[in-house]
Amino acid sequence: MEPPKTILDIADFFRRLPSVGSRSALRMAYACLSLPREDLETFSHVLQDALTKVHRCPTCGLLIDVEKCPICSDPKRDSGLLMVVTSPKDVLAVEACGAYSGKYFVLDGTISLAQHRTLESTGVSRLVATVKKGGIREVICCTGNDLEGDTTALLIGQCLRDTGVKITRPASGLPSGAVLEYADPATLSKAIQGRVKVSEDKEE
Repeated sequence: MEPPKTILDIADFFRRLPSVGSRSALRMAYACLSLPREDLETFSHVLQDALTKVHRCPTCGLLIDVEKCPICSDPKRDSGLLMVVTSPKDVLAVEACGAYSGKYFVLDGTISLAQHRTLESTGVSRLVATVKKGGIREVICCTGNDLEGDTTALLIGQCLRDTGVKITRPASGLPSGAVLEYADPATLSKAIQGRVKVSEDKEE
């Protein structure tokens, strides 16, 4: 017997979340419907509120629910340092380690020809335009320690080659394929502090 279509529709939305399979999504759908009606109404209100208030900072791309980005508007931040990450969640991971005091640029994922993610669609073109405006002395590519992350960092380096800006990556302390948001703060801190030039990180 198939579950009711309305429950399957709920499960279909849960299945779109990272690492959620069909069975887990269906269990989550039933779990939601077992909650008190008041809780479900509160959840619905919270989602609607997020849709209304949450937006990307036009400067760095961080998800915020206020008018001014707290990082971009912080005068204590080093505007000459720009860290490139591939998700707003990565910013939270870096901030948690306490080893970075510059500003950020959040891409829309990594470059992948297989998934049709290009320089334009990921925001690398906007990054290049931002750097070329001046005032930045170093770009730190925290784009992930996997094939797509490596490719993205190398292409960023190539695009910014003629700007005179130093292009670096975190040191090799992060495991191969590591997702930035799951790295422990101590390891991430050491990797950022020991960063190397993009052209040299394969030789370290």
